[in-house]
Amino acid sequence: MGLFGPSIRKMQANADIGGLAALLSDTKYSSAALDALTSIGKPAVDPLVAMLTDEHLVESLSEVLTVIGEPAIDPLVAALHNPDSATRKGALTALYIFASYRGTPRVFPAIRSVAADDPSAELRTMAADMSTRLDMAVSSRVKEVSRVLDGIEADDEAVRRVALRSLARTQFPEVSLLIRMAPERESAKDALVLLGTSVIEPVTEAMQGDDPDIKKAMAHVLMLMDHNRVPGAAKALHGSASDGSVKLYSDLYDWYKKS
Repeated sequence: MGLFGPSIRKMQANADIGGLAALLSDTKYSSAALDALTSIGKPAVDPLVAMLTDEHLVESLSEVLTVIGEPAIDPLVAALHNPDSATRKGALTALYIFASYRGTPRVFPAIRSVAADDPSAELRTMAADMSTRLDMAVSSRVKEVSRVLDGIEADDEAVRRVALRSLARTQFPEVSLLIRMAPERESAKDALVLLGTSVIEPVTEAMQGDDPDIKKAMAHVLMLMDHNRVPGAAKALHGSASDGSVKLYSDLYDWYKKS
């Protein structure tokens, strides 16, 4: 404890995850503690997931895990199979908040599996309600994103400008939809390129998935970003090029740049 309160910088340097998590309930320090935990990143995930049984902290912890992103998904999904119902409930809440903010497609089946199979009737009901709300939100977002893409593709310059202004307000769930649409719609790729640095992380995460069409589309997006001199695009492309087809795209692009 510092002279005027906890030394959050020191707690972060020492990876004092429990101490930082305890500060999330203190309005004076909660914002700084959240920033410190998200800066620690992946090493904080397992301890934070273990703390989700605390009903007073579950929403704040879920927010931290959502900001940390992809590294939090597998530990949260694994926690849904914990014999302790409080642990499962905390993980379910965290995954719902994660899905609501980020729209990551592979989170949705995990929530549906709780609705179908969890031994607790309370959690089955809770998960079913979450699934319904998420499906309604996705349906609404698909329509909105489709309207934006239609606008980007329009012949009328004024319509395109309005669509581009709408694009500038895009948040995580909409980015996830753009990624899913990219294999079929060139304007979805164009939209991701225009969003630039802010979407490199979710684009890179999508390249770690199982869908080969999305992998190729995201490799193309990163190439276009790099061509447009978007910072970090080339590094993200080469860092994600372990997959055979993506590596081929990456190697061809490197050859093209040098020729």
